[in-house]
Amino acid sequence: WGTPYQDVFGAEQAQGEYLYFVDSDMVLPSDAIATFVGQMEASKADALIVPEISFGVGFWAACKVLERSAYVLGDSSVEAPRFMRKSVWEESGGYDPVMGGLLDWDFHKRLRDLGKAIIRGNIAVRHNEGRLTLKRLAKKKFTYGKSAGPYLSKHWRDREVATSQFNLLRPVYFRNWRALVKDPIHAAGFLLMKTVEGAAFAAGFASARMSARQGR
Repeated sequence: WGTPYQDVFGAEQAQGEYLYFVDSDMVLPSDAIATFVGQMEASKADALIVPEISFGVGFWAACKVLERSAYVLGDSSVEAPRFMRKSVWEESGGYDPVMGGLLDWDFHKRLRDLGKAIIRGNIAVRHNEGRLTLKRLAKKKFTYGKSAGPYLSKHWRDREVATSQFNLLRPVYFRNWRALVKDPIHAAGFLLMKTVEGAAFAAGFASARMSARQGR
C-alpha cells in the first residue's frame, strides 16, 4: 500500500475485474492470485479476506508472529478484505482516504452493511516484519492513532469497536491460548508489545485531538 489517496488513485486506474491491495512487504505464494480468483468465481463472492502469516528477525518479530498466528483461526472484526471485485469497489464507494490507517476497517463495515458476500482465502500470504523493534511498532500505532478520529466518530456506537477492534486482548487471542501457553517467553513479550502499541495509539489520538482544539 501507499498513502490512502494513492490507494484510491491506483484502484481508479485499474482495468481488471479484480482489485488486490497488497503491501510491499508481503510475499505471495505463486498460486495465490489464481486460488483467490477461483474461490471468488466458485462462490460468487464479492470480496475476500487474505490471511497473513508473519515472519521476521529478532525477539519482537517472533512476538508478532505469535500474535498473527491467532488470526489463522479467523477474526472478521479486525481483518478486512483486500481482494475484491472492482464492480463491488465502485458500488460501495471504495476506500475513504479520510479514514487514514483504518480505511480498510471502514470499507469492511460498509461492505457488510450492503450485504456483500465476504469469504476467506484458502492460502495465506507471508508478511515480512523485518527486524522489528518496539520503537517501530509504537511509531506505527501512534500514526494510526492520529488518524483514528474520523473512524471513531463514525463508528463509536458499534459494539465491535470496543469489544474487538480496540481491545488490547481481543477474543481471538483466547481462542489461541494453547499457542501462548506453549511459548511463555514470547507470550510475555506479546503482552508487553500490545500494551506499548495501545499506549502509542492512545497518545496519537490524544495528540490529534489536542492539535484540533488548538487550531480552532
